[in-house]
Amino acid sequence: GLGWMRHYEIAANGSVICFRDLNKKPESCAPHGLIDGRNCISYSHYDDLILKVSNMTQEKYKELLNNSLEWVRKNTTVERVKKLLTKNENNYRKILLDKSLISA
Repeated sequence: GLGWMRHYEIAANGSVICFRDLNKKPESCAPHGLIDGRNCISYSHYDDLILKVSNMTQEKYKELLNNSLEWVRKNTTVERVKKLLTKNENNYRKILLDKSLISA
């Protein structure tokens, strides 16, 4: 995988996500909803990242940060998890209804 939980953790801690080769990420892979220049920074190599960060204004950084926090709020809710799990209804029911799957 792409270490997908780390992206949520980074955004939830008030940082802007820097994602290497976001445009090459398979559509079906998490994280979903990241948009270069809107709620994250996509880069292709180290020098590209340094150039983008060095040329960023404080206003643009604040915009990215606010949008990143909004992204994590929308994508870490119970409703979002239900949507992801209900793509396969049988797994959703098994996870939520089978008490043997819950550790004590």
